[in-house]
Amino acid sequence: MADGVAGLLLAAGSSTRVGTDNKLLYTKDGATMLWHSATALRGSAVSGLLAVTGPDHTIVCKQLQELDFNHAYNPDHEQGMGSSLRVGLACLQEAAAVLVCLADMPGVQSSTLSALINCWQHSNKRRFVVPLFDGEQGNPVIIPAVFFAKFSQTNGDVGARSYMKKNPDSVLGCPVSDPNVLIDYDTREELLAAGWIPPNG
Repeated sequence: MADGVAGLLLAAGSSTRVGTDNKLLYTKDGATMLWHSATALRGSAVSGLLAVTGPDHTIVCKQLQELDFNHAYNPDHEQGMGSSLRVGLACLQEAAAVLVCLADMPGVQSSTLSALINCWQHSNKRRFVVPLFDGEQGNPVIIPAVFFAKFSQTNGDVGARSYMKKNPDSVLGCPVSDPNVLIDYDTREELLAAGWIPPNG
């Protein structure tokens, strides 16, 4: 995996803005949001798969069992996304870069993820790669190994985005035709409006 881009799925959120149900376990088309996100990542050109889990560790691991994911539990998941990013990158130190996917963005296509990897592979491999849809930055993001140490102490609900905002020259935009790179779900109302079904009905 030293020359490859590893796939990192952040699935440790507690979904506090949704309510008592974990939004990753909402279903559509007979599969959970987690499953949709995970299968898209698995179907891309990544080298190796890791999911960072949180409060629903056992359920998440069971759902990913057939998809060849390794997993790492984040004991500090309540601190936010930054802590999960720290845990994930610590487990993937041998990768040349890591494609960081958010499990609550299930619409992003495998082909879009592979396009980001291809863009990174044809770059100088020392810049973040982000998707651009109609000129707007979305997710996921590729973090090259040269930046891993920057996130070794990361905490709070902050990912790579804050660092990239302060260092725009370190960011390479990759135009994509997939609007889903801009779509995530933060509230129960958004989930229901998009056709997702709560795990408890």
